[in-house]
Amino acid sequence: MTNQEVLELFKGLRLADIRDGMDWAGLHNVGSVDPAIGPVFQGAEAMGIAHTVLCRPTQVRIPTMPPEDYEAWVINYYETRYGDRQRITPNVTDGEFIVFESAGTRSGEIGSANSLEWHAMGARGIVTTGGARDVDEIVTHRIPVFSAHRAQTMVQGYSELVATQVPVSLNGTLVNPGDLIVANGDGVLVVPQTHFEAVAKWARRELDKDKEWRAQWYDKLGWDDSRRLL
Repeated sequence: MTNQEVLELFKGLRLADIRDGMDWAGLHNVGSVDPAIGPVFQGAEAMGIAHTVLCRPTQVRIPTMPPEDYEAWVINYYETRYGDRQRITPNVTDGEFIVFESAGTRSGEIGSANSLEWHAMGARGIVTTGGARDVDEIVTHRIPVFSAHRAQTMVQGYSELVATQVPVSLNGTLVNPGDLIVANGDGVLVVPQTHFEAVAKWARRELDKDKEWRAQWYDKLGWDDSRRLL
């Protein structure tokens, strides 16, 4: 399936429906990401195809230098050791969800600049086992970012980008490139690509049942369409 075909298959389904669909498909202990990883802002939600990124701590040490030379060192480090603008941004396609296995250095591997670039390239959301920085700007941009914590530092002297489009771990949950990532206020869920059709089938059944059940109560309450969720 293409990215768009997968997204169409799951269109309109909530994370809760899809989680239920995975249980119906026998995937009870698969896919639910550590709840420590959550949305940067209330109301963030996204669905997309996993575009994975693997990072690691660096062993490069910042040399002693005059402050006026530091900028050139930073630029060189960013381009040669990290290089997300060279290695990630040009390869992002519409409908993807950027998935970071962080280096764990507490550096801000996700920020308002790179998240904006990936969003402009078609990324639906971003999730990281590490931190996000420039959080107020991310919130203003309304780009769905899901992270474990806030961060302050840049990556230079802290983190390196190792590889893209390889299997990664979200605090113990396996993500392969091409898996489906669904995220909202309930957290982050990974749907293995080998089970797309079965999960979507049962998730759709759960949603349809919920719509029918809620309709009677919406009618009883006299709620108009502005207050009905389904």
